Amino acid sequence: MKKLSINTFSNKAFIEYYKKILCQVTGYYINGVLHRFTYSSTGIALTPNNGDAFIPKLLIVAREYYQEKQSTYPIEDKKELSKLLALEFPSPLVKYQIVDHAEGTSQVNIWQFKHDLPEAKLILPESFLLVQTIDEQQLLIQQCLTAPASINTSDDKKLYVNRNNDGVVSAYSSKLINSAERFYNSIGKGLPAAEISATSNELPLSLISGVINAPLSQLLKFNKQQENKDSAALLKALVLPASIVFSVYLGLSSAWLSWQQSSLLQQVAEQKTEIGKALNTQDKFSIAQNELLALNGFLAQQQAKSLVWLTLSNVIEDVEIRTLRYINGRYIFIGRTHKKRKKTAELNAGDKSEKLIFKSTDFLEKLIKQKHVVDAKFDSAVRRSRSYESFTVSFLLETGVVNESNVNVSTNGGQ
Repeated sequence: MKKLSINTFSNKAFIEYYKKILCQVTGYYINGVLHRFTYSSTGIALTPNNGDAFIPKLLIVAREYYQEKQSTYPIEDKKELSKLLALEFPSPLVKYQIVDHAEGTSQVNIWQFKHDLPEAKLILPESFLLVQTIDEQQLLIQQCLTAPASINTSDDKKLYVNRNNDGVVSAYSSKLINSAERFYNSIGKGLPAAEISATSNELPLSLISGVINAPLSQLLKFNKQQENKDSAALLKALVLPASIVFSVYLGLSSAWLSWQQSSLLQQVAEQKTEIGKALNTQDKFSIAQNELLALNGFLAQQQAKSLVWLTLSNVIEDVEIRTLRYINGRYIFIGRTHKKRKKTAELNAGDKSEKLIFKSTDFLEKLIKQKHVVDAKFDSAVRRSRSYESFTVSFLLETGVVNESNVNVSTNGGQ
């Protein structure tokens, strides 16, 4: 289960506002000097408190002002272990956290603070806050704040901080512990997956971020006064500003979301209207396009009919039209030759019969010579009788073909 912390309300604006509040009520004690946190647009910084009557509600103390250790107890039950720890450490200067319990044992972090610390409601060890900014497999190498010139100390002093079983282990750099490898050897662990080096300028932000990331239940364990009344007052001082800001944020967010929803619904309605207009226009266009295609087809058919009659008018003088069809792009002409008498000068006195003087081959020859006629031919054998020839001729017109198939454009016609 995720532990409740200020960072649970993860809105960026809310977190920045809470950092600003924390800077006003938090102090940092190192090298015998109380420092104040200052918040500005450029970041968070630490400045010495120059004699002002500043009593911080939260006091963060440097590693030099407390002893820190992690101990193992052969008790897994958390309630029983809490009773034992309360008997073992009755002093208000000793704070402890049960950080892990399994398989019949429990791990406990213990901090014992020095007596000569500035007054505050809550006293927090800096290592506890710095470990809130790293993961289990990371080692933080934090450069310490530079001491005043009057204090004889090394300017390159570093603090090694590591998370161990959800607890914290830390140590200052020294002649014996002057590298990450030696620090890990001192706590009996292997080398970390990653090392993070932080400058003294990054320390203020890391400390404030540690307060925000730390579970509230663990923060309250560092209350200087153990009475429930003081704990409730401290909890109120920590949580009340956050609750107010969060409530305002929720109200503003709800109002903004309602406005966004209304705006989106209006946009959707407008888009539906525009889409309806577009679909209506498309339907009208489709209808007009279909009408145009039908008209073009009709005009092409009429043009083809007009052209075929114009072409045949030059060749059908001496034939009888039986049928004219349009099938698969070809015109099918079925007809007969005319029966004609010979002229008077050509007839014998005793010969009164009619003779065929215009043959089907003559018709095909005349048809082939017509403009626009293509691939004219007999489709079947010519049937002959004494007085006429019956034939079937098909041909194409080079101006195009009618889209419809098997259209009967004329039947049983004659000259």
